[in-house]
Amino acid sequence: MIEAEIAKKLAEENPTFLLPENKDYFLSEIRSIYKRDHEVHVTPSEQDMAFVRMIATHEDDLPSA
Repeated sequence: MIEAEIAKKLAEENPTFLLPENKDYFLSEIRSIYKRDHEVHVTPSEQDMAFVRMIATHEDDLPSA
């Protein structure tokens, strides 16, 4: 839905985007704007990664005493 709204706005601003020869550029612009304005990027810390490894480890994988 968001990408459709971006496409509509781009096409209203520049109708030449709707020409068949501009399809790849049009799609590239849509993806670029979506990525810039709507994607969320998360970078886990070392502590986060340690927690993930801990909860993903099965009891059978733990070292025995």
